[in-house]
Amino acid sequence: MPQTLLWAWTKAKLASLWYQMTPPNLLWPTLVPIKIKATLYKQSNDMWIWVDKEHEAVLWQNGSFGKGILSRADATWLGRYKQAIEATEQYFIEDLTMERRENRRDACRIGRLDSIGEVEVSGMEEAVQMEPVQLWPLDALFLSELGCLDCVDADGYLLSHAQLWRVVAESTLYRSAQDLAIKYAAYFSFRARGWTVKSGIKFGSDFLLYGKGGPARSHSKYSVIVKQDTNMPDESWQYMFALSRVCSQVRKPLVVCYVELPHANLDLQNPPDLTQFLIQEFLIERFNPNRK
Repeated sequence: MPQTLLWAWTKAKLASLWYQMTPPNLLWPTLVPIKIKATLYKQSNDMWIWVDKEHEAVLWQNGSFGKGILSRADATWLGRYKQAIEATEQYFIEDLTMERRENRRDACRIGRLDSIGEVEVSGMEEAVQMEPVQLWPLDALFLSELGCLDCVDADGYLLSHAQLWRVVAESTLYRSAQDLAIKYAAYFSFRARGWTVKSGIKFGSDFLLYGKGGPARSHSKYSVIVKQDTNMPDESWQYMFALSRVCSQVRKPLVVCYVELPHANLDLQNPPDLTQFLIQEFLIERFNPNRK
């Protein structure tokens, strides 16, 4: 059944998405959200957002927001660096990946190149600063709309939610402001229903949906592509079959999320009213005649 985002918006405002970011406070235990600090850097039409060091753990522990640029999910590079220096017994998911790659290399008969010399190792003080946590633009817009994010530019100027929206819309990350609005409406809908939403670019989709606990707890449950709900589909069936095959190979059901704009002349230079969007979702599965 198609449904507007009004119920999702209400749930996000009144339920855990607002309160889970709240630190203990005797005077206002639930009404004052924590303020996450982040800095937006822009170069030409590209942009990226880095979270301040003191707030990285809070974001990851309360919604799995952000990604360490040298890690697969949360920022574990510093821990792995200390492990290599101090020879500790702690084990990270990246260690498992590296172990598998080493085993595959050892199984090959191709000889290795000679060593090119010693590599200079950075000191611990430098290593602490080597892996910033980067916020996905949709994460940043979501946290900003909930009042949990203070995002400044490289000059230290505090950006309002509308200014942040315009910077993201003008970047090359999205084809247009309309494309951003459609993606953000779908993102907000999934977040409001308790899903942890991550980029699905490595599987050719828009989103990956994780259950409770996020990427640290389990693999993603669904792969999602987001489309504008129109009478003229912009993708061929060949593309859909190929994407479905990719998703089936990694055991992720494919969900097509259609987003209908409230009207054609919507002003998208400012953040839209998400309660006016209409969303439908369809689960796509490959037909197998041998399956009962």
